[in-house]
This record gives sequence, structure tokens and C-alpha cells, in this order.
Amino acid sequence: MNLTESQDAVSMRDIDYQWPRDESFTIKLEQLVISRGKRVLLLGDSGSGKSTLLSLMTGIISPVSGTVQILGQNINDLKSAGRDRFRAEHFGIVFQMFNLLPYGSVMDNVILPLSFAPGRKSKASSQGGEREEARRLLNGLGLDKEVHTKKSTDLSIGQQQRVAVARALIGSPEIIVADEPTSALDTNRRHKFIDLLFSQVETSGATLIMVSHDESLGESFDQILRVQDLLGTRNRGEK
Repeated sequence: MNLTESQDAVSMRDIDYQWPRDESFTIKLEQLVISRGKRVLLLGDSGSGKSTLLSLMTGIISPVSGTVQILGQNINDLKSAGRDRFRAEHFGIVFQMFNLLPYGSVMDNVILPLSFAPGRKSKASSQGGEREEARRLLNGLGLDKEVHTKKSTDLSIGQQQRVAVARALIGSPEIIVADEPTSALDTNRRHKFIDLLFSQVETSGATLIMVSHDESLGESFDQILRVQDLLGTRNRGEK
């Protein structure tokens, strides 16, 4: 099966993971399947294992046993460098702390992933050029051209958040993973941000997997999964 044939964005089965520096920390996952194009909310409290689950899903860490298939590719079969390349090409990630280059411009931050992902770079170029695609995304997220040349350190939290989303979306990766992207926002801004994110994801046709502890967001998603229900017995330390 190749990437274009798989109907599942994510298929994780019979996962057994043990944290290398803490043998008491283990998780077990019988099955997690997410279809392409779905908007899925992963709910989990602090210490529930949601960060570890995301790291397994994106190939940052590997399970002791079990399979992690992303778009039909078993990423366990890839070496570390291969998993890094695969993640750069097929995942757009919105980090909780945004992880923007502090002294890079907004434009520099948005186009950065294209340096590591030739496929995404090619897709962005086909849309009129990398910078034109970046401008379209930024404008769609409510950031006009006056913001594009600013340094990320000169932006508000809300603006930084939108830049992080544009960076995740550029080059149309198939899967967008958002790790607690609304944690710094009040309720009103939180729901406005979700609306903006959904509109951009719908345009690109990507699968959206968002992690949060905020149950009020659930009504907006196609599917809600609770991390505590997915993962087996483990210690309760935050990972």
C-alpha cells in the first residue's frame, strides 16, 4: 500500500512503549485509527500521556512493539533520519509554545518547513511561489502584509499562534497536529481561533488532530477521543 491508497491518516495498533529513562513509565495502546480528512480532538488531562502519544504518532519516538502506520507507511520501518524526513513532509505541527524563530520575520518562520520538505516546497511553489503561498495563508488567518516583515518577538500571543498555524499549513501536509494551541487564549478568542483553523484546514483537505484538555471544544470536531480511554495502565508522571 502506498500513501495515496491508504484511507487512514493514522493507524496505530498493539503499541507497547516504555520510557527509556524511567522503566516504570509504560503505555499500551490497543488501537487508534483516524480516517483521512477528519477533525479529531484528543482530550487528556496533564499526565494522561497525550504528549507521548503524539510523539509516537509523529515518529519522534518509537514503540517497543506494535505498528504505527501513517498514510499507509509503517514508520517503524524507517530509520531515525527517514522518520524525520517523513514527518517534515507529511505533518504540519502547531506546538503549544509555537517554537517560532525569535528573531526571524513572520515570512521567514512560515516558509521554514519548506527547507526540510522538498515535496511541500514543490506544492507551495506550484501555488504561485513559496512567499505567495505564505502570504495567502497569513492573510487567510487575519494577518495583513504589515505584519509579514515583523520579527516574531514583536507579535502578540494571538499573532504568534496564527503564524504557527500558517507554518504548519504551508505546502499542504496531509496531517495537521495541534498540541494545546488554545491554552493561552480566553474563551472568545479560543473559539474564533478554532473557526479560523478549521476554515484553513478545510481549504487544504488535511486531517486535523488536536490535543487539548478543554472539553468545551468538542462540539466542533467530527470525533472526540479520550487519551485515558485509549492508553493502558501506566504511572501518572507527566510525559
